[in-house]
Amino acid sequence: MGKVRNIIAIAGICCIVIAGFVGFAIYERITNADLIAWNTRVEVNSELLESSIRQIAELSTLAQRYTEISSFEDQSTVAVFGREINLPGTARSFIVRFSGDIRFGVNVDDIQVRVVENEYDYGEIYIYMPVTTILTHAIDMASIQILDERTGIFASLELEDYAYFIARKQEYIENRESTLQFITDAERNAEEAIYALLRTTLGNTGHSIVFVRGYL
Repeated sequence: MGKVRNIIAIAGICCIVIAGFVGFAIYERITNADLIAWNTRVEVNSELLESSIRQIAELSTLAQRYTEISSFEDQSTVAVFGREINLPGTARSFIVRFSGDIRFGVNVDDIQVRVVENEYDYGEIYIYMPVTTILTHAIDMASIQILDERTGIFASLELEDYAYFIARKQEYIENRESTLQFITDAERNAEEAIYALLRTTLGNTGHSIVFVRGYL
């Protein structure tokens, strides 16, 4: 009986020793793998990243085409005893239809990149994004149609009247709520495009990419 106990005890000690060796070997292998991954990780240079981004001459992220129908009315007045009186024969008006194209995006020359390396972990790449704006807004001159035009005996319409009116409508269209709603979508598209570009350029470096609105 005593011999059996001794054999069992010796076997238990052997199992403990073997388990210790196996555990140490596994720990050493994991540690060495981490060291290899650390020693072989890619160092990222912010200037090179900015150069990669700026290879895109202009990052256009969203386009909108619209058609507008607007009317213009004007009539000369004169003040009589503190009241504005319309002068007969001076009324003029027109209705015009035109189409335009708006492109939203960011200028890549204003994008800044900052790389923060961590001692014991992969670093972060901060992309400082300028505010998304209207890059271009062009009126399709071939689309302009005068749907109605009326003038009085003492009034006339000149080409400059139409040009001035359409220019004012451009400003209105750029600032109306339905147009400004495109800004959010354009910002998201810009970030997605830059993220895809950096991942293609860097590969799987382990760095995280963080977008920040503003400048360094």
